[in-house]
Amino acid sequence: RNVTMLHHFTAEEAFEIFALKANRDGFLDKRSFFEAFKSIIQSTGTKFDTQSKKDRLTLVLHRLFDIFDQDHNGLVDFTEIASGLSVLCGGDADDKARAAFELYDLNGDGFISQDEMV
Repeated sequence: RNVTMLHHFTAEEAFEIFALKANRDGFLDKRSFFEAFKSIIQSTGTKFDTQSKKDRLTLVLHRLFDIFDQDHNGLVDFTEIASGLSVLCGGDADDKARAAFELYDLNGDGFISQDEMV
């Protein structure tokens, strides 16, 4: 969390950044995933000014991508992003649960249908 700076963002805020980097189908490849994190880190003003810090960040991002990519297809989809961000972002447990629910409740009716989950 500290290396990625996600603790500075709510899940909703971070999800918006990832959504901007996703392709038209809503998927992120590894390059887009890294670009989303670059945007997040730059917005906090954090500098990775040594090679060892850059190497550590790169290692962490590779591992996160592999963890988020639960079906191992080389892409991170909406469900995988929502699951990962709801755990790693700032906010208390209620905020994280609310954000995860809102990400799945696509039509905003207060319920999550089976269609919204697939």
